[in-house]
Amino acid sequence: MSETGIADSVERADRLSKVIALLFALGVYYLIFLATDEVRFSMIIAAVSAIGVRFYIPYHASVQLTDTDEGGIHDHPATGDYNHGAVAVACFLGPALAVALLLVSSDTAVALYGGIGFSVVTYLIFRRILDPA
Repeated sequence: MSETGIADSVERADRLSKVIALLFALGVYYLIFLATDEVRFSMIIAAVSAIGVRFYIPYHASVQLTDTDEGGIHDHPATGDYNHGAVAVACFLGPALAVALLLVSSDTAVALYGGIGFSVVTYLIFRRILDPA
């Protein structure tokens, strides 16, 4: 695939990810609110999870469309020097743990700090495992 074709596909995936992330956030908020009856906690979990969607969809498109010789998202000057896939995984797994902790402990502070800590550890592990795209 040509370089402009890859760029167009990744940009199209980026635009699409905005809509998907919004719908995902609404769904996650609703489900977490039903499970926990915590409005602010549900909003935080939904927002972080939607950020994970925003990172994952362009990352996935870049990994699927990019040859190893051509480079990917990490070669684009507007993106940061970090692994986008690892951020996406951390933004999914951290909130999942936070919800589990809240359901077990009923303390939102413990749940949020546990989720944040787990997200950081998850990012540090997955940045070594996943392709930088």
